[in-house]
Amino acid sequence: ARQEGEISEADARRLIRSSGSADQELPETTWRRLRELQILVPTEMDGDYYLLAEPVNRLLAYLFDQAQVATPEIIHGYIQSLDTLNKQLARAIKGDDPLSVRMALEELHPVLRRIQSDVDETHRSVINEVARYKIERRTVSVREKYRRIVHWMNRYVDPLVEIVRPEGALRATFDETENLLLRAREHGVFGDPQTIERNARHLRIVPRHALRLFQQCRRELQPLCESLRRA
Repeated sequence: ARQEGEISEADARRLIRSSGSADQELPETTWRRLRELQILVPTEMDGDYYLLAEPVNRLLAYLFDQAQVATPEIIHGYIQSLDTLNKQLARAIKGDDPLSVRMALEELHPVLRRIQSDVDETHRSVINEVARYKIERRTVSVREKYRRIVHWMNRYVDPLVEIVRPEGALRATFDETENLLLRAREHGVFGDPQTIERNARHLRIVPRHALRLFQQCRRELQPLCESLRRA
C-alpha cells in the first residue's frame, strides 16, 4: 500500500521474505494466498506485475485515516448516473415494469453510498490539510501555504458547495429521483414500500449531510486563507 503502484513478483516475494518469521507460513504459501484471495491482482493477464486490490487499498486507507479528496467532476459523474437512472425509472413507471424499477433501485443504493463516502473522505482531507498547515507553520513559506490553501478552496471546496447547495445540481437530481420513487409506490409498480422509503430517506439525508460538511470545510479554510493573504 505504501508503494502506491505496481509491484513485481520478485519485489513482492522479497517483501514477504523480509517480513516473515520462523513460526509463520512459508513465503510461497503467503505469495499464493495473496493472489488467491485477490489481495494482489495482476495489472494484465498472465503478467508479472501486480497492484494492491482497490477494495483492500481503501480499507487500509480507512483504517489509517488516509482520506482521498473527491473532485467536483467525480460528484458530477454521480449526478449524471442518477439522471440516467431517473430516465430508466420514468420509463419503468410509464410501462408498468416492476423488474426495471427493481434493477434501478439495485443501482441506486451503491451510488448513494459512494457519494456519502466521498463526501466524508473529502471532509477528512480538508481537516488533514488544516492540521498539516499548523504542523508546517515554521517549515513552509507563507506564500506556499497561501497558494495551497487557495488551491483547496478554488479546486474543491467552493465548487462542491455550489454543487450541493439547496438550489444546486445535486439536490435537483435527488429530488427528481425521490419523486419518481414515490410515484412508483403510488402506482403499485414496485411491491416493496420499505425499500422505496429507505432510499427516499437517503435521498433526503445525503444532500443535507454533504452541504453541512462542505460548509464546515469552507469555515475551516477561509480564516486560514485570510490570515495568509494578509501575511
